[in-house]
Amino acid sequence: MKETLLFWGVTLLAMGGSVVCLWQAHKRDLKNYIVQKATPLPIRLINVHDDVWLRGAARCSQLVTAPWFHLNCLHYEYKLEERVKRGKDYSWVERKSESGTARFAVEDATGTIQVAGDQAEYDGLSRQQQREGSFRHTVHFLPYPCTISVVGCTGEGKKILHPYENIPLIVSTRERADYFKYHERVETALRVAGFVLLFGSFSALIWKLAPILKIPGFSTGSIGWAMGAAAVLAAPFWLIHVYNRFAVARNRVENAWRQIDVDLRMRHELIPNLVAAVQGYMNHEKDMLERLTAIRAQAAKASGISSQVEAEGLLGGALGKFLVAAERYPDLKASPQIQHLMAQLTALEDKLAHGRAVYNEIVTEYHTMVMTFPRNLIAPVLGFREYQAFQPSEGAPVDRAPQLQLQ
Repeated sequence: MKETLLFWGVTLLAMGGSVVCLWQAHKRDLKNYIVQKATPLPIRLINVHDDVWLRGAARCSQLVTAPWFHLNCLHYEYKLEERVKRGKDYSWVERKSESGTARFAVEDATGTIQVAGDQAEYDGLSRQQQREGSFRHTVHFLPYPCTISVVGCTGEGKKILHPYENIPLIVSTRERADYFKYHERVETALRVAGFVLLFGSFSALIWKLAPILKIPGFSTGSIGWAMGAAAVLAAPFWLIHVYNRFAVARNRVENAWRQIDVDLRMRHELIPNLVAAVQGYMNHEKDMLERLTAIRAQAAKASGISSQVEAEGLLGGALGKFLVAAERYPDLKASPQIQHLMAQLTALEDKLAHGRAVYNEIVTEYHTMVMTFPRNLIAPVLGFREYQAFQPSEGAPVDRAPQLQLQ
């Protein structure tokens, strides 16, 4: 009787663990997507209610001190556990926990902004642990001085970063690429663990129930048969999971492109005004201006992501050459109208540069998902195709917007 109860308890626990792992993987995936869209910017360029990714040195005038370890730091999470005997085994039981956070700011080469550290989630903390008899002391802490990444939303007056609606406030010691690499590994591990637990619980259930139900062809103790039947039973769940992940990834690609498309249309509207304003100053660049106008008209008519990517790549290259040529005309910098138009164009190109980077990251993630075995076997059947990455043509830098120095 005890063995039967233990069996059902472990099996149900495994099924529950599977659900928890897959749900946690889904939550991490959604959070990573939100964080991925945060724009990496210098502090001087952020605006109110921007969701941004900042990287800089932490600044603090009064640190907090972690108990037991007496560490002066920006943030700590302390836990005291006792080793207690339960039956034949020992386990650690939490006796006390506390945390503390100092008031601090992040500073880069362009400015400083406060961080609502008491509302933040902390990532990549340092760790120390000590044992004293049957007690164990553990602390996770953010040391000082340190360089940090902060993701959050800018408040009124651009004086503080805080969480806002679905945008979290995250303080991490990791750089952007390392942050996503680490959390994607954790997400993958959770998905694998979820399906391993699901497969294991199905195998156990079939192995236990098949002899009782007298299923033809099943012999008592045939775990191989049970595992094969569990694989067939788990397959529909896996297919549904994969299809949903494909659909979410495809929607994210298309949403990322829609945001780029909004900025592209604003650029299309700005270029004719800019060309008209500079024509009187750039008489020797008539052919280049006519070519820019023609390419802009072609890009405005393009439809579909692939054709738009190609057309906008050409337009980006033409704009890059235009801005380089504009540097040769000092009189342009003296015109307030042209300065205003150039500032608008520079801001748009900065937004497009980030939008293009996010779009390419999402497309790469989608392609990895679609082309990885065994998902590459079912992606074409389910109608999921590849998307074209956004790579500018020659003359338009990939990692930054073209600039005209107005000062």
